Amino acid sequence: MLIGTGLMAVTLFLLAIAFNSNSGIYVLILVMLYIGTFAFTLGPVVWVLISEMFPNEIRAKAIALTSAVLWLSTFLVVFVSPYMLSIGPVFNFVFFGIFNIAGFIFFFLYLPETKGKTLEQMKEVWNKKYSVKLIIKTVK
Repeated sequence: MLIGTGLMAVTLFLLAIAFNSNSGIYVLILVMLYIGTFAFTLGPVVWVLISEMFPNEIRAKAIALTSAVLWLSTFLVVFVSPYMLSIGPVFNFVFFGIFNIAGFIFFFLYLPETKGKTLEQMKEVWNKKYSVKLIIKTVK
């Protein structure tokens, strides 16, 4: 998630520069790099992360909620992008680049590593970081 959001942010800022300087070949290369970065990082990894991070007590509801929020966010990006492109492509790339930086910071500060951990171990990780008991009571 960190590599994906970091590379995507850099690519979006470079796209803004390339688009502003009318460098068509660079725009094409950067768009392909952006798509490739998403396809190898955030695209599949977010689904793996969602399936690994919730304790069993809230797993079904939490996965349903996070999946719904993910699809709603995707819809909003697709819905808003044409309007933002009418303002200017440079604005569009910089705007979403800033969101990638915010995502990078959020993932760095709040998202624990799930690799190699069982669901029970993840519950302990969340218990140390946050009050999972309160969250479980709220979701139930």
